[in-house]
Amino acid sequence: MSNYFNNLWNAVLGKSQHVMATHGHNPDLYIVLESAEDCLALKPDGFDGNPDGYDKAIIGLTDNGQLVYSKEWMVKLLMETAEDMDEEEAWEFLEFNTFCAYVGEQTPLFVNTYETF
Repeated sequence: MSNYFNNLWNAVLGKSQHVMATHGHNPDLYIVLESAEDCLALKPDGFDGNPDGYDKAIIGLTDNGQLVYSKEWMVKLLMETAEDMDEEEAWEFLEFNTFCAYVGEQTPLFVNTYETF
């Protein structure tokens, strides 16, 4: 690999290392979010209205520019945000308010990853 690409790769790793260390999966969240922004991808707001509330549940980006989220991670994050909400209530809330929403071609995709916590 040329020095240019080595320097570029090291710069990317340096910026994303903190994100990767605190993230539950292994995608490079910094690169995914940067690419998603370039594609004008849509993100669901967190329970508290925070537009970055479910970023830790992102598992990738489609070729069409749609963010892909783990449903199980979203449930976990929702239960952490809304402390009085149990797992069943979190699933019900997300199924009704988020997973079934269609907001155009850039609507995020929500997939079952069958992770247990």
